[in-house]
Amino acid sequence: MVPTFDAGTYPALLGNESFCALKFKDPSTLLLGGNAGQSELGGTFTLPWTESDPQFSRLPGSDATGAVLPETEATHNCHDVQWAASDEQDSYWVPSGGGLMNALRRYNATSGEATAFLPFADVTWDINHAQLTESDSVAYLSSRMTSSIVKANTADGTVAWIAGGADGEFTATHLDGTSYQAGEAPCVYQHNAE
Repeated sequence: MVPTFDAGTYPALLGNESFCALKFKDPSTLLLGGNAGQSELGGTFTLPWTESDPQFSRLPGSDATGAVLPETEATHNCHDVQWAASDEQDSYWVPSGGGLMNALRRYNATSGEATAFLPFADVTWDINHAQLTESDSVAYLSSRMTSSIVKANTADGTVAWIAGGADGEFTATHLDGTSYQAGEAPCVYQHNAE
């Protein structure tokens, strides 16, 4: 459980902010996805948790059009964030679910510029978590409203496969022995597939 922090104590935050996403950037730094006022939108932050007086640092970001936003505006879905593994420059990935175009985006951590935009609106609805593997060349996307998990290539956005949901390609067997055929949903509205 991550508590709510206030901007009076931590000036980098957008008012009262809680965090939905929490991952390691490196062993001494947390990477957090902020949720400003329970809007499911917020900033992306780092926190050097091993320091005696850790302070949040907000990473810059941009909106759906690619325009870099001021630090006073919410920039991302709060549900997930992952530091990029394969870049020559520091950057991070966030899923854009719900009304944020159902895409996976990579942002330059210094400028806020969007350096990758991979839309998946034709096969997803509400991407709320993403797990990047194989030096960021493969993404596993949790599409909550389609009850599916999508494996995609980040170089070109092609979909390798879909598990679960109406477009699912596999038969899955539940621990209790129930079999779900391709096109059926063994998990319904899952929140996080990692």
